[in-house]
Amino acid sequence: MGGASGSPILDENGRLIGIFSNGQLDVKTGERITYVNSTDYLKKVLAGVKPLNVNKKQITTYLDSLIQSVGVKKAMVRFENYIKTEKAYEAYELTYINYNNLIKIGEKLTNDNKPKDAVIYFEALLKAYPENHLIIIALAKAYHANQQKQKAINLLELNKDKVDPDVKGEIEKVLNEIKNKP
Repeated sequence: MGGASGSPILDENGRLIGIFSNGQLDVKTGERITYVNSTDYLKKVLAGVKPLNVNKKQITTYLDSLIQSVGVKKAMVRFENYIKTEKAYEAYELTYINYNNLIKIGEKLTNDNKPKDAVIYFEALLKAYPENHLIIIALAKAYHANQQKQKAINLLELNKDKVDPDVKGEIEKVLNEIKNKP
């Protein structure tokens, strides 16, 4: 994901779901963080709702806890439905999602020798956030860890020209790494 501040973010049906706000590098990790203003947030701005920027919990808190209690498959179905509710927007930070933290949950699954769960997790995340290049890369790595090298290559090949040109190089780098690994 990328683009100029103010670029519209559309869902698969062409509906406006947000506006690209900003992107930056995390000074600690060097990873790119993307910020998007949801249409829900923008409606509150226009309606004059105050306070707008209260400290909300990160959605990763909810998701990690949910995975621990019901397992990955059930958790991801619940997550996908929950993030569409007003209750989720009131309780959790869904305007400025830290995608890197979402990815860390899936990477932990892989590191805990649960690559199938990592694939389920990242496939569901990609369904929720289909144009996020970080999730595309993470899913490709999960496929590779799950002995699905060709699926990883196909995913990256399919998406390398669909992402913002500013991040295309990141996808190509991972694609080359996976192609050159056994």
